Amino acid sequence: MSDETNEPSIREQRVNAAIAAYLEAVDAGEAPDPREFIAAHSDIAADLEAFFANRDEFERMVNAATIIGKAMEHN
Repeated sequence: MSDETNEPSIREQRVNAAIAAYLEAVDAGEAPDPREFIAAHSDIAADLEAFFANRDEFERMVNAATIIGKAMEHN
């Protein structure tokens, strides 16, 4: 048997809390600089870098799909 639980680790909790704080700031109309945000959370920098890379890739995919969708509407 394993001692593992479904509880998130303390690190995961910190990463989730940091990401939530970032997203709340964005929702509030602020534009936090990702590099500064990562620097302010240097102990979880790798996790935040992965979050921002995934977010950027997602935004590129959404933008591409939007452009393709609009082009198809005009045909």
